[in-house]
Amino acid sequence: MINLLVTYFITLVIGPIMFLVISRVFYKKERFLKYPVDSVDFIGDCVFLPFLNSLLVYYSVVNLINENSGYLWFCILFAVLVSFAWGFHRKNISSFNDWSRPKIGVVNFGGLYHFTFFILQSFLIFVGILYLSDKILVWFAISGYLFTVIYHNFIEAPRVKI
Repeated sequence: MINLLVTYFITLVIGPIMFLVISRVFYKKERFLKYPVDSVDFIGDCVFLPFLNSLLVYYSVVNLINENSGYLWFCILFAVLVSFAWGFHRKNISSFNDWSRPKIGVVNFGGLYHFTFFILQSFLIFVGILYLSDKILVWFAISGYLFTVIYHNFIEAPRVKI
């Protein structure tokens, strides 16, 4: 049980807490949206991702990977592909600027930190999908997070103004 709580809080520290610190301490004088830019995105980062990571610990995914490392290459490949597609979109195409991208075509330190976190989390999401596909709670955590991402990008973000 302690491992689950530690995993949950480590995810909070390297994710949303660091995003908050980077956007509000390092870029406090900058005039762009700070983290969290909206409530739904905040819920995904603070509830669903830490919950997923705790589930990976609970179901001993490291032992499953040791037993069958064949899926690991797919997890790495999919994580890199999804991350670079998202990173390209976020840097060059996305219609809103915020703490991680102050203007189109420019990514600051916050954006690089967020991109690194995104690669790690997308890898863990694919690990959950491929190694724990029979666990309903894993699907709940992943689908909950994906819902917040879709809602953030298509509903809330276009309405957010600085």
